[in-house]
Amino acid sequence: MAPKPTSHTLPTRFFFLVSESSLCDVTHADIFPGFKTDHSMITLNLALHSNPRGKGFWKLNTSLLSEMRYVQEIKTTIESTVNQYKDDTSVNPALLWEMIKLKVREKSISYAAYKNLTTRKREEMLEREIALLEKHLDNASSSNPSYHIVPERIFTLKKELENIFEYRTKGAIIRSKSQWYNESEKNSGYFLNLEKRHCKQGTSSQLKINDTDFVTTDRDILSECTAFYKNLYTSKSSDSIQSTFLSEVNSTSLTNEEQTLCEGPLTQKECFEALKKMESDKTPGTDGLPAEFYKVFWKDITFF
Repeated sequence: MAPKPTSHTLPTRFFFLVSESSLCDVTHADIFPGFKTDHSMITLNLALHSNPRGKGFWKLNTSLLSEMRYVQEIKTTIESTVNQYKDDTSVNPALLWEMIKLKVREKSISYAAYKNLTTRKREEMLEREIALLEKHLDNASSSNPSYHIVPERIFTLKKELENIFEYRTKGAIIRSKSQWYNESEKNSGYFLNLEKRHCKQGTSSQLKINDTDFVTTDRDILSECTAFYKNLYTSKSSDSIQSTFLSEVNSTSLTNEEQTLCEGPLTQKECFEALKKMESDKTPGTDGLPAEFYKVFWKDITFF
């Protein structure tokens, strides 16, 4: 707060600082006269809303592609889907391919959920067994035959538990999109917080629609965005615009040979060469299947 000027002092300016992550929550700020103090009062109006978070964009966990059980289940899913619709004349190849991707997504989600459940149960069992063995070791005497065996068992169990934590940390690193990390870092707390921060930064909590008004609910934000882009991309034909931007356009047509080259069906070789040039962990569409998936199952899906 800024002190009031008196006959003996000059006004001093202070700044009320707000973090960048909280700046979008401030809807109004003002300064009011204070009382019984030589400082003025600063008020901030905050929009403390909490819009519900949706499921987000699903993307295949590429680490599953290294598990033979998962690969075999996906191959079986693709084969069974093809057999299910092969005699259905209403299903064209494009629709069949969409059905295959849908079934692959369903199987991947169920497989990952089951794996996560079994891993958590195994983690709880390891923690209980380690605690019991450590308690037994504290109460055992050095003459007890198990006194030298128990530490080896504890070490083995802790190593398995450490592998579970390391796998979880790698997942947090990928989701947080961290550019660097220490290979020996086992605490996933930092990367989980980083993931949460990236999610918050990618969320629009409010939208300024004019000089003074804001909208803060998901429904209003989506409505304003829809109206803006609908108006932006609505066709507005104008001869003056065409003459300005299209007056010097080369209207040379393609030859029949060039048209055939461009419009001909894509070959498997061309598709595979394009696939090999794709970056890892990048999805070519909105289905959430990255380039690694197509590389692993190329022989199973090449005909679609």
